[in-house]
Formats: sequence, C-alpha cells, structure tokens
Amino acid sequence: MQRTALSSEAVLKELKKSASVWNNYNKSVYTDTQKTFLREHLEDAINRARALKDYQNPSSRIYRLLEVLENKV
Repeated sequence: MQRTALSSEAVLKELKKSASVWNNYNKSVYTDTQKTFLREHLEDAINRARALKDYQNPSSRIYRLLEVLENKV
C-alpha cells in the first residue's frame, strides 16, 4: 500500500509497469485501447474504493463520482 506522495514521474513509471497497455501513455491523451482497459476495470476500481475508509485515502470517495458519471446513483 502506498503511504507517501508520489511525483508525477514516479506515478507514470508505476502506471507503465502495471500493464502493457500503458507503455505509450501520454498525459491527457488516451488511446482507444487504454479507454477500453479503463472501462473493463472500472467496476473493480469502484469496489476497491468502496472498501476504503472515508477521508483516510484521497481515493476513498472517488467511487461516488464514478457512479454519478456512470448514472448508477
């Protein structure tokens, strides 16, 4: 579990190591393959975020935004 802030460079490095779909990632530009990858993993991300305690992690309530965007609320 990550407990300290990461620089943008470090985040990009970890992202690119996480799955080959991110090897050619450029900030603010997503390929169709990357968009598909994100959609396929959205429900897992929402479920993990729901399990976090509110306000103890910056991602703990992001699932609420994702649900609104997906019209699930």
